[in-house]
Amino acid sequence: MRLSALLLLASIAILPSHWARSAEEAAPAPSLSHRNLRVYRDASGEHVIKSPEDWAKRRADCLLGMQQAMGKLPDRSNLPPLDVEISESFDGPTFTRYKLSFAADQGDRVPCYLFVPKGLDGRRVPGILALHQTTPLGKMEPAGLGPNENKHYGLELAKRGYVVLVPDYPSFGDYEYDFQADDYSSGSMKGIFNHMRAVDLLCGRPEVDPERIGAIGHSLGGHNAMFVGMFDERIKVIVSSCGWTPFHHYYGGKLEGWTSDRYVPAIRDEYQLDPDRVPFDMYEIVASFAPRAFFSISPLHDSNFDIEGVRKVIAEAQPIYDLLGAGEKLQVRYPNAPHDFPPAERFEAYAFIDRMLDHTPTIDILAELPRVPPHEPDKALATFTINPGFRLEQAASEPLLNTPVAAAFDENGRLYVVEMRDYSEQDKERLGQVRLLEDVDGDGRFDRGTIFAETLSWPTAIACWDGGVFVGAAPDLYYFKDTNGDGKADQQKTVFTGFSRSNVQGLLNSFHWSLDNRIHGATSTGGGVITRPGVPDFQPLNLGGRDFSFDPRTFELRAESGGAQHGMSFDNWGRKFACSNSDHIQMVMFEDRYLARNPALVAPGARVSIAADGPQAEVFRTSPIEAWRIVRTRLRVTGA
Repeated sequence: MRLSALLLLASIAILPSHWARSAEEAAPAPSLSHRNLRVYRDASGEHVIKSPEDWAKRRADCLLGMQQAMGKLPDRSNLPPLDVEISESFDGPTFTRYKLSFAADQGDRVPCYLFVPKGLDGRRVPGILALHQTTPLGKMEPAGLGPNENKHYGLELAKRGYVVLVPDYPSFGDYEYDFQADDYSSGSMKGIFNHMRAVDLLCGRPEVDPERIGAIGHSLGGHNAMFVGMFDERIKVIVSSCGWTPFHHYYGGKLEGWTSDRYVPAIRDEYQLDPDRVPFDMYEIVASFAPRAFFSISPLHDSNFDIEGVRKVIAEAQPIYDLLGAGEKLQVRYPNAPHDFPPAERFEAYAFIDRMLDHTPTIDILAELPRVPPHEPDKALATFTINPGFRLEQAASEPLLNTPVAAAFDENGRLYVVEMRDYSEQDKERLGQVRLLEDVDGDGRFDRGTIFAETLSWPTAIACWDGGVFVGAAPDLYYFKDTNGDGKADQQKTVFTGFSRSNVQGLLNSFHWSLDNRIHGATSTGGGVITRPGVPDFQPLNLGGRDFSFDPRTFELRAESGGAQHGMSFDNWGRKFACSNSDHIQMVMFEDRYLARNPALVAPGARVSIAADGPQAEVFRTSPIEAWRIVRTRLRVTGA
């Protein structure tokens, strides 16, 4: 059976004493605007809020309004034991992760991950409730077991030395649930009850200081952190990413997304999807956290939760925080991002939690960077997954070469390999080189490697010509040639200079022959003003936003359409394709130099994206995210 909202006002004894109100005072008057936080109502009418005691009355109205819509919070005075059952454990570098379940109520168990830091030596640390977004993965995402690094906040907080509990929301992850068969009026109230039980579990752990509890979540987890934070004052800090906006601003007041059995069906069934009739809203919820701490991440381009509504709520809630002497504990960030939990704001939220819970993060970078032994060459191929119709062969391996970034075959089947050994910070040492690989015994594998040219700085591109090679190593483009047959270049010439090297990930690259018998190259994001050393009458050529080509016989240099980041090639018909980090397949539709004949012509860009899956397509990894990437991101966004 389901509880009726009509039973709510007759059974409010389960609320703490400072929430309780008489039946005739229980529901806010219809004329009392959720947005107007300056007044409260009692049996004698409306009154201006002037003190914390006045605000407590308005807060009680909000709690009752939430229960009108969601159903009454079940009685917590006679709860069954949590009966924690651990099914597996994982020994991490700085924590132990347990997979477990606990008894929420009779016959219902909640699957969770629990992170316990190592080396506490009897110390008690804060506990964090980390709630997941809408994803079939459920708890796996915050626990760091899903593909999206920006949603690994449970794992990241565990690495900061918190005890972190990551539960599944009913019907997600490992938590099978039938909302039609329970005793709850809404999935949201079931979630609140479960999450309060999760706080019970945290507070009962010997490693946890029960006076220092926080909650964090993204999207679904974002407003669930707010909902449980509203009912459970043991939670001293709440962080919500992309989790909320007032109902009038949720898709312009279209509330269908709130009304499934997982959430609050009464918004449809009893309040007819009318934001004015719903008996609670985010204005009161955010203000009701005071004097506890609230940190909201509300991106400018969040398609779910409109930020203009967020701005209005913050403006109305701030005076309540000030009234309760907690003005600095209400914080919001508006990153220039879509519906996401960006790294900079995520780590700023962690620092906020640290301050609010008086926690010094214990970050052991060395422990976070386990040594990963390399695969021996004969074992390396087995680590690849090959799609049907493709074949992968090993042509050469260490010690014949190392750190290859570009290669070119000559007319004799020899392979010239550019080794960028100075990537990325070593810009003065000139460690780059070109290695010549040869198959001496004719078995199809290279077995001899000779250093053909060396002392290059950041070499990135190579093309064969007339018994030698052109090599791009910004700011220079060289030509090397071996004239005595010992496999080492004895001729070196700087053909062009001036290519930008301001960004090591944006250097000239991708030398290719085209049907015009010219060598083409990409200049990436840097471009440059190109000159020819020793040729004073050479007209400097500005390649900002352009690629280039040159005739290897005359060294005539020409700007070409392009300007993508790294990666350029031609098909058999001479059509040019390019690649950028954030837009993986683009095509050059025409050569824009022809448009220069008519400067008055307004034309579209020559380079267009042709990616069927959009510019920032999903990357399907077959291996886990490297620990150094996670550490590097954290250090970068925290300014360390």
